[in-house]
Amino acid sequence: MVRFMVPAMTTVKVYTEFMGEAAVDLLLERFIKERSFNKKVVIPTKLMIRDSCGKI
Repeated sequence: MVRFMVPAMTTVKVYTEFMGEAAVDLLLERFIKERSFNKKVVIPTKLMIRDSCGKI
């Protein structure tokens, strides 16, 4: 929807499907393998620069 606004808004694309898959994988790993230490997962995002971040 923001693509049709004037000026076009800059947004961040968050890969929610990948985030969900990673969450399920972490839960299964914690419960099935009984992992006792914390694990950090970095999920990529994509910055979509549009007209709202134009030059001054």
